[in-house]
Amino acid sequence: MEQIRDSQFFGDSFGTNESRAIFSDLARFQRWLDVEVALANSQAVLNIIPKSAATEIEQSARLENFDLEYLKRELALSGHSLIPLLKAFQAVCEPEASKYIHYGATTQDIQDTAQSIEILSASNLIERELTEICLILQQLAENNKSIVMVGRTHAQAALPTTLGLKFATWLDETARNLVRLQTNRDTVCVAQLFGGVGTMSAFEGKGMQLLEVFSDQLELQAPSTAWHTSRDRVVEFISTMGLISGGLAHIANEILQLAKTEIGELQEPYKETAIGSSTMPHKVNPEASEQVITLAHLVKSNASLAFDSLVNEHERDYRTLRLEWVTLPDSVIYTTAALKLMKSILSGLRIKYERIAENVSREAQSICSEALMFALSDELGKSVAFDVVREAYAQEKMSNEELVDHIMASPHARDKALDKGALLASLNPDNYIGEAEKIVDSVLENTASINNR
Repeated sequence: MEQIRDSQFFGDSFGTNESRAIFSDLARFQRWLDVEVALANSQAVLNIIPKSAATEIEQSARLENFDLEYLKRELALSGHSLIPLLKAFQAVCEPEASKYIHYGATTQDIQDTAQSIEILSASNLIERELTEICLILQQLAENNKSIVMVGRTHAQAALPTTLGLKFATWLDETARNLVRLQTNRDTVCVAQLFGGVGTMSAFEGKGMQLLEVFSDQLELQAPSTAWHTSRDRVVEFISTMGLISGGLAHIANEILQLAKTEIGELQEPYKETAIGSSTMPHKVNPEASEQVITLAHLVKSNASLAFDSLVNEHERDYRTLRLEWVTLPDSVIYTTAALKLMKSILSGLRIKYERIAENVSREAQSICSEALMFALSDELGKSVAFDVVREAYAQEKMSNEELVDHIMASPHARDKALDKGALLASLNPDNYIGEAEKIVDSVLENTASINNR
């Protein structure tokens, strides 16, 4: 059976064609060849190998000229991940040039450098999708800045808030993840060219120069030392995938919760052909949001596994290195699937304004308890006002009298000059959204530059 992310039937829920293409077998082999070409060209610049040899190497580095069945067979026979490709490379290259292929490098130099190029490609793809989600959230936050809704804590109605602030909170978190991705790109996307044990011993004393030229050719950063057994950069990138997918799951979970029948404030885009159940014809399930959460769990598991690659022995150790061959592609592919789904959800998000207003109206007295308490605080003090309001709410639930009447009749309030009209006004949720609109404006201002990235 294929991995679910590569399934021709279910794969689109677990990956995207763009991200899968980055990590395909043929793309990986060609990338290794491209790195070998960059090595040869860099060595020619420094007169380590003849320029004519570098030219021939570059012209020969076309995977379509290679015998792929030979590669498959030799990989199985040799148990080495690169030598069969190098032998096939030498076979299609002129003999005089072929002796300069892979000159002075070690296998991991080539494969780690190619993996950094994979990370760079993945990072650019994810940056594009995250940026588009930020732009959608900006619009949602702006358009709903003043829409009052029930704020909930611990799954219960709490205080009034605004829908725009909810969207702005999502935007702020997503924008932070975008910055994280952009910030760690230079740290993570580095070349590797230090030879067998990291000493550059085969580069004729020109190793540091060669590393700079080599890195520039591939548009990667040049590290200070070999990182054959120092895998923190890759772990950092996979951890960032965990944060990104987790942030998307946060949004998806909130949409799922607000789509519950008893709340009904947000719904995923409607798809006429969608079927929610094989036995309940009425069901329309928030399956896209559920899938985003599932993908985040998968990425988190990969991120946890990636940390095991931090512990290696001596100057080289493949026992944990190969973890990256699983955790990195899977994390990127699952994250891009989550991004694609979230972009679709938010682009067509259905906002049920009437239901939002109904919920606010039904919970108006409850969600204004703090406002009522502070309206009494000047006369009673905050602590006494808290007790009076709390007692009045309990009494109101067991009688037909109005909440404010219970407060006016309280022993603590009878001899106080309380303004009943002001107390009633404090029970209007529209009057108690605090600085929600200012916060939205602040987030929009702070993220405005995303448009120009």
